[in-house]
Amino acid sequence: MQHMSGRRARAFRLHELRVGQRAEVTRRVTPREVLLYMGATGDMNPIYLDRNYAARTPLGEPVVPAVLLAGYVYTLLTQRLPGPGTVSLSQSLHFLHPVRIGDTLTLTAEVTAIDAARGRVRLRVVARNQRGQEVLAADAEVLPPHDLRPVLSDAFEDYV
Repeated sequence: MQHMSGRRARAFRLHELRVGQRAEVTRRVTPREVLLYMGATGDMNPIYLDRNYAARTPLGEPVVPAVLLAGYVYTLLTQRLPGPGTVSLSQSLHFLHPVRIGDTLTLTAEVTAIDAARGRVRLRVVARNQRGQEVLAADAEVLPPHDLRPVLSDAFEDYV
């Protein structure tokens, strides 16, 4: 994703969100990310990096792990819209076309519904590759960030 400068990304509270509000990020999938994913999860599926193995499958060449792509969706939600402090409740992902190492993905999130009574927000996320082909579509329900209590709010609570 886009690198953030030294300060925390903007967080949108429930009352600041609007249906139709959007955020977008672009990132290039690197071999390092796939290797880090494999090391962190223990998922050693040969379809991710083994060209000889992948050549003998209907896909023809290695593909990026679906869970890594799901992570890109989560990152868009927790870093951009609604932003830091967001908690994911559900995510439905549809992988439409294979993503390859080296592909540049543009992910766009759009607020589709706000349930103020339950404090929940629904978003639609679409990812397109560098050719404009839609490779992933997702629907997510999240709890947007809440206002934080001041750091010193309880500091002197027990002081007599």
